[in-house]
Amino acid sequence: PPAMCYAYMAGGGSISDDLANCEPPAKKTKAQRSSSIVDILQRAPSESEKVPCPACGVAVSLNCINRHLDEDCNVIEQPSPIASNSEQHDNFFTEKTNHELSRRFTERLDPGTSHQFGDKLKGLVVNRRASRSFKSSRDRRRRSSVIISEGNSQELHGVQQKLESQSDDIVSINISEEEISSTETLMVSGKEDSVDASLFVANGMLASVSTPEMVSERENRLPYYLANFVMVLDTVLCSEDGQLFNDEDLMVVNKFRRLSLGGQKLYVRLFHRNYNWLTLQKVEYSDIDTDLTGFIDELIAEGLLESGDSIDDLYLTLSLVSAPDLRQIAKSMHVSIPNGSSDARPKEQLIQALVTHSTKQRSLLSFTHGGNPASHSSAMANVIRKKVQAVIGRVFRIDKARQAVFERILILFSMTRSLEDDGQSTAGKTEIYNLLQVKTGQIVYPPYIIDRSSLLFATREDLVSYQEALHMEQDFITCMEKGSLHDAEVLYLTSRAMFESCIGSGITDLSQPDFLRCFSRGWVYTRVMNLAVEMLQKLRDYEGAVELLERLLEQKVYCSGKRGYWLDRLALNLDQHLKDTGKALDIISRGLIDDHLRTGHLLALVERARRICQSPSHTEFKHRLPEFPLPYEQEPKEIEINGTVIPDRVTGRKTVFVSSDRSASAEDGDFILSSVEELALEHYCQVEGWERGIHAEGSSFSALFCLLLWDVIFTSGVPNVFRTQYQAAPLDFATDHFYSSRKALIDERLAIISRAASEDLRSMIALTWNSHYGQQCIGMNWDLFPSQLNDAQDLVVCIGGTLAACICERLAKDYRHCRGGVPDLTLWSPKTHRCKFVEVKGPGDRLSQKQVLWLDYLTTSKADAEVCKVKPVGGRRL
Repeated sequence: PPAMCYAYMAGGGSISDDLANCEPPAKKTKAQRSSSIVDILQRAPSESEKVPCPACGVAVSLNCINRHLDEDCNVIEQPSPIASNSEQHDNFFTEKTNHELSRRFTERLDPGTSHQFGDKLKGLVVNRRASRSFKSSRDRRRRSSVIISEGNSQELHGVQQKLESQSDDIVSINISEEEISSTETLMVSGKEDSVDASLFVANGMLASVSTPEMVSERENRLPYYLANFVMVLDTVLCSEDGQLFNDEDLMVVNKFRRLSLGGQKLYVRLFHRNYNWLTLQKVEYSDIDTDLTGFIDELIAEGLLESGDSIDDLYLTLSLVSAPDLRQIAKSMHVSIPNGSSDARPKEQLIQALVTHSTKQRSLLSFTHGGNPASHSSAMANVIRKKVQAVIGRVFRIDKARQAVFERILILFSMTRSLEDDGQSTAGKTEIYNLLQVKTGQIVYPPYIIDRSSLLFATREDLVSYQEALHMEQDFITCMEKGSLHDAEVLYLTSRAMFESCIGSGITDLSQPDFLRCFSRGWVYTRVMNLAVEMLQKLRDYEGAVELLERLLEQKVYCSGKRGYWLDRLALNLDQHLKDTGKALDIISRGLIDDHLRTGHLLALVERARRICQSPSHTEFKHRLPEFPLPYEQEPKEIEINGTVIPDRVTGRKTVFVSSDRSASAEDGDFILSSVEELALEHYCQVEGWERGIHAEGSSFSALFCLLLWDVIFTSGVPNVFRTQYQAAPLDFATDHFYSSRKALIDERLAIISRAASEDLRSMIALTWNSHYGQQCIGMNWDLFPSQLNDAQDLVVCIGGTLAACICERLAKDYRHCRGGVPDLTLWSPKTHRCKFVEVKGPGDRLSQKQVLWLDYLTTSKADAEVCKVKPVGGRRL
């Protein structure tokens, strides 16, 4: 029997479910049996054209083929249900499920369009991998596209074309939220040809799925921003995260779906703009229409846009007008502009002059209000508003409350992309463009297994409060960037109250590991408190900064990776500003035994304590110096080279040197400018004879780590670290959880690397390179090495298995804090199998704490590592 049954809704009839299992008559030839409904549908219909029935061979009018198959075909006399045996039909739902979905689809078709598709829909094809049974969940309506099995997608494409030619209005259908009885994980890939399968999300929640051909055809009709926006909505709402949206939220989404195509395009465009009042003059999208008035009216009618007719603030109204138009309005109102022409006055002064004029002058309309001064002012302001409205036309902005619904959907879809970001979320608005890059092949994600065994947010209220915290963080950052410290202080007081509330209830978040706890409002408000420390210090409120730092250190629920920074700032404020040096040393002493203190922060605290103890002004603390030993064994080796410097140095910029490489000079007297790192690289390659060298800092170590442990990074079996198909690393990649949850795997791989011979190392690099080249992985830059694979293989051979294992071990245990501080230059010689790591320092530069610790770690691991100091000599003016 055929492996597929077809849902054909045109022509006033439908194909019976039983066609899938009918037995063809013995007299039919192989050629006759190979014909299919799709072949017939792809031919141009004609009333007089007759075609042989693919089941019985009788000539039937093409327009009546459906009715013949349902009622007259003598082969299909005794309907038999689609077999539900999982061994024989593993890819299909039961007959009951098919009929249930068909019934729901038919019932929910718009009455005005359902007659175009007939009154029956049987044999809806679904995929058993998405679900094996249905049961209602909270009796809530969900929207989902028709689901087509992945098999025979070419034949189904013909059906899809036929259906879409009948009506472009049927894009999706409403079905109840269906929950899968058996949880199944799914292998997903960032490749385009499998993007649809990835929409079968974890825990079996039904998502919007189409064949690749259907997706391609639909996206050809829609601009990328709208197609991706709709895909994000379907993916989130049809996953288990859909329960985080109530009926009001879903009504907002349905309002968007009901919009015309132009209305949807315009809304998505406006959604990605800054939240401000807009005028029709400033909204031009020729790809939508030359006149957007009708679409704007449609969006206002649906409540997705807010009309500016009710704006009472005259200053705000005038700020929407361009400066030339403001000048014309001022002239028409006879606003006196002293000291020269009005053309010379800036926009701000024009606005202020008009506002002042509205409070001093009386219009004719004001006499109807008697002697009330407020009425006089209001009447003149109304006159000005009418003149403004005549100039700028419609004023509108996106509705904030309804925008928040779509923001929450985008947050849920893209929150895992900010894996390495310590700052705020952008509410997922950049995700639309990222999806375009995925679909065009510019970005390819590696294959991995999605395992979402728990929800990030237990309730809708948790998600809403997380969203509000993100907005508070963004507002605070904006105030700090603008230098509005007093506005930031107001936000700080509000955030502080929320922070204290989260600390009081933080025991709930402790049940989650750090890599999931960061998606909580308490974590975000803690980040705001971290930013507030800088604000208080700029306001010279050092007592407040110390109190806040002590409060942050008291809690151990949120942002544990910042505890070293908090300890260092607390010691600094106590010592330098509050002059409480003894307490500062006590803070450092207790901090050194903090379990969350890492690498650079530990050395920074020790160095601060040693400076205090050795200071001539603090001799009373000299006896405490032994409490703070340095965490490294020896000072790094140093060499010094000379470089001709350009004396015209701009303050705040790095020193620029004259390159010693004359090969690229076009004429005598020409010279090449280079950075201090490039100058040092020339020295090592030309003077010391190193054959290969790159200025990559931490990129070289990160690349080797990814190439040698790729399969470990993307291994399965660790729940909740892969939650979407758009991840460049597991969520716990930059946390302690990464190593602890994979300890056995990582230790085994490190042992293999340390014992590996040169050819084995080459094979390991080649295997990953050839299998995953171009795929996204945090820390992997495929263009890092000039000779690509050969350079990567030569480098790992020159480093050697033992040292490579040591480097990988340090990154695996603490990638977040060890990815920085790696030496600037990586040098290797394939002929001699040697390598060297060099940290380059120009005039006035000094080693950071992380750089000191990396140099010490490499030296202790028997690597050749040194510091190259470039001494400026001479001088050459441009």
